[in-house]
Parts: sequence; C-alpha cells; structure tokens
Amino acid sequence: AVVQERLGTFKLQADSAIELIQESKPPFLQQDHYELTADLQGNYYALLQTPHSKIELSSLPEYSFSRINDGQVHRALKREMADEELADVVVASRLGVFELFSRGLSFTRQGSEMIAGREALKFVVSWTPEKNDERAALTQAVETSLPKALRGKWREEAERKALEGAVWLDRASGVWSKAELEGQLLLAEEGMEPMTIKVTYAFVIEGIAERVEIEIPKNWRNKKLLNKQLDPLAFFREHMPEEESEQQEKQGQ
Repeated sequence: AVVQERLGTFKLQADSAIELIQESKPPFLQQDHYELTADLQGNYYALLQTPHSKIELSSLPEYSFSRINDGQVHRALKREMADEELADVVVASRLGVFELFSRGLSFTRQGSEMIAGREALKFVVSWTPEKNDERAALTQAVETSLPKALRGKWREEAERKALEGAVWLDRASGVWSKAELEGQLLLAEEGMEPMTIKVTYAFVIEGIAERVEIEIPKNWRNKKLLNKQLDPLAFFREHMPEEESEQQEKQGQ
C-alpha cells in the first residue's frame, strides 16, 4: 500500500534462487519468479511461480479471479475471498535476503542511474560479520490467511559468510526501484556433510505512473457455483456402501 501510494501505478518483476551445494551430491537449485502490477484504483494482478506451482490472482473492484497452475480460472465476489495479502507477500519477498544478514549490514552511496525513466540513487551493499549492533529485524511477518511454509531451521543455524550487491532508491519517492543481491551461508551440523547455501534475489520496478489496466480473464467459472457442483467422494462413490434412510434406520431399531 505504501509503495502504491508513493508511485501510483507500477509493475514489479522479481526472481529469487536458492542453491544447496555438497561435495558428495549434485547441487540442488530452486528458482522462483514473482510479478505484481498495480493501478491507481488499488486493483492488482499478482503471480507467484515456483518449480512446483503457480498462483495467479487478479483483484478487481467487485470480483477476484484466481488460478492455480494451469487449471480453470475461478471468479468470486471480492468480499468472499481473503486475497489482499497476496500482493503483500510479493512485495515482502524483496527483504528475504537482507533478513539473513540484518546484523552487520551497511550501505554506501555510489552515484545514481536511471531506472524506469527516473533518477535512482545507487547504494552498494556491504556486510561485516564482526559488527553486531543488535539492530531490529528488517522484516516483519506478513499477516495472511494464505498457507505459509514453516520457517526453515537453517535460517538460524547457518553461518553467514558473505553478502554483496546493490540497491537503487527512486529519488523522488524513496521507494526501492531495483536490487541485485547475492548471499552465501554455510550449514555445518555434527555428523553431517557441510553444505554451502547460496541465495540470490533481483527485482526491478517498471511502468511507474504509466497507464495500467488489469485485464479480466475471458473464460472463468463462478467459484461459489463450482463448489456446489463438486462431490469430493465422486470417484469412490460406486465402491461405497449405500447409506440407510431415516426410515430404514428406525425399522432396524
């Protein structure tokens, strides 16, 4: 909401990756992608995509349109869905890397560049492991009704090794308009082969104060009607014993 208040319309695109490296095993790499488009009326389109799933949501004045993976688009009255938090999840993801290195973090001004046709101040990120100033955490938990993964234990136990990159602040609004970050951690537990963890995050905001239209999907089903039609036991129905009527139950008694 704060970003939208300062920028008006905007389009955010972000990519994050986590790579796990052990000498005896092939490396594991997961790459995720985020998109968020917002207009002046508070409507938005959000996309969260991982190698395992994809969630899309178009939030419009009266209705919300949602789709999981490549399935059917569902339409529901906006008041019947707790969807406002999905946009917050996309925006909050930009602080995920910084949270790991919040102690010992510092920024150095290094000129300016043009981002989305606007002047942005560039700050180089540096991290000093010896510096522990007990500063407050950089992120706060996003209050949402959406399913949330359990917080990984490795985030507390891994040893921070390095963080580098840069962030750009839109000069007129003070909003982050771009970031390129890469961090490295080491997880070494007793009886376990040491694991190097590399995390990267990059995002850019475009289309600031430009004309934006959130498109209404062409083909959709009413979610409320769809739920009435679904029978969760349909596949097993023919193999289940017949249910007795109230009259049959009384006769049996």
